[in-house]
Amino acid sequence: MKKSVLKSVIAVIVFVFASVNFCSASDFAYKTETANGLVMTKYVYKVEGENLLQQYRKYSFSYDANKRVVSKTVEQWNEDTQKWEKQQTYAYTYNDNACSITLTTFKDNKEISKDVCVNSIPNQQAERNTLAAK
Repeated sequence: MKKSVLKSVIAVIVFVFASVNFCSASDFAYKTETANGLVMTKYVYKVEGENLLQQYRKYSFSYDANKRVVSKTVEQWNEDTQKWEKQQTYAYTYNDNACSITLTTFKDNKEISKDVCVNSIPNQQAERNTLAAK
């Protein structure tokens, strides 16, 4: 009985690890370019076969003097034209206690929509003081 349960547990563990490895057999590979400790560009490649990487997506970032992201651009690789095509841009604007994000969506490199979202930014010093008091 104990051997049967042990075999079942081992079989389940092996199956779970095999599934995780199969699913994450990394269908994607990543390359990151940094400057002064900040991510400037991140490339995503599709892994095809054992030795082939296919360009897939590119993320570009820019920062303000406080090292906060002020823009992010998402581009998709077009196999037909062999060029990057802009898909989305995010523009971040910071105020004292809020951050507004403008999302612009593109199709065929033409703007098709623009949305603005405003998020409040918690006062980090107040959070630290609250945690320190506990």
